[in-house]
Amino acid sequence: MSVTGTGTLSIRKADVAQQRNLPTTYRRIVFAHKATAGETGINLLALNAPSEMTSRGFSQPSTSVLQAAHLKFARKNLEIVSSSKGQLQDYISYDVATSTQINFNGFTADADEIFICTITHQPASSVQVVDAAPLISTGTLLATETEYNVGQAFEVNKYSTQQIGAVLVYLEGVLQTRNSGNAAAAPGADGNYQEIDSGDGTGSIIKFNNSNASNQTVMVVSNGLLVNAPDNSRDQALESLAGQVDAMIPTLASVAGVPEDDFQAAPSNVDLKAFGSKVNSLQRYKQISNSDSPYSAISPVELLLVDTTTAAVTVTLPASPSIGDRIIVMDSHSNFGTTSLTIDRNGNNIDGSAANFTISTDDAWAEFIYVDSTRGWVVRI
Repeated sequence: MSVTGTGTLSIRKADVAQQRNLPTTYRRIVFAHKATAGETGINLLALNAPSEMTSRGFSQPSTSVLQAAHLKFARKNLEIVSSSKGQLQDYISYDVATSTQINFNGFTADADEIFICTITHQPASSVQVVDAAPLISTGTLLATETEYNVGQAFEVNKYSTQQIGAVLVYLEGVLQTRNSGNAAAAPGADGNYQEIDSGDGTGSIIKFNNSNASNQTVMVVSNGLLVNAPDNSRDQALESLAGQVDAMIPTLASVAGVPEDDFQAAPSNVDLKAFGSKVNSLQRYKQISNSDSPYSAISPVELLLVDTTTAAVTVTLPASPSIGDRIIVMDSHSNFGTTSLTIDRNGNNIDGSAANFTISTDDAWAEFIYVDSTRGWVVRI
């Protein structure tokens, strides 16, 4: 089972221009109440279903469905029609006192007066959403695969008591539901998918409960209630780039005449994060001063911001560098001209010379690149 596959992370801008708005399982909730004379409002938890309607197949919604509609929050989506007064107007004919109580304004109900109430544009999951934007990811879930990499981090298990969270997931144009409590994906789970936590409360993997015999289109968009833009995340960028690399694998495998598995071994999302963290550690920066001197620089890449305002500083180059290793030093406090920086060669030549290197110019910076045992570290100032 692989979390990557051809097209898994495709963010196809061409699709956006042609993208049709997909349904989000919005539905109309219709409930009715047959009043007795003098009633001052409608209690959604004590409705009297009109026999005139039930005899013709009308079914009253359950109290859980009515409560989940959050009527007070969505009062603009409520329409009430009276059998004797016609359509009622919000704020004029009635007020929505709570999510389960509607109060009449300026009148009381007639005997056997029937009120038909309709709540429109409420999602079946009971999660209050708006049009989801922007488009995050479209791609293909390959046959027999169950995991899809969105390519952008999102908060895992958002709205934990609901079955839709920080993102809306569509499979073949149909809105999917998350397993209750974000339970592990399994054929017997009550939803359609699980959000995989990468270890820090965020993730980018959607794991479906079931695979399919053929390829399926996937679209993942941000939930309209969520304001979460995890920009400038290097891990996020690495996971996105993983999809671009993955798209090249079939071609590389074909040219090389080897199986695709030679290029990847089903990395999990945790593996990807670990890889990203490792890459993060490859290029690092550190601020140093005399209290750190002598400081041993770290291969393969390190940027050192050096402060010599208190006393001289010595930076010791790596003893066993590899070709291409780089150490960069900068005068962070414009003081090298007063108190110089010494670069200890640590047994390797610097520009072909078996001598340490001194920098004594304010605001100077120098890059030391290891090329071979003869020239050693080449200096670029």
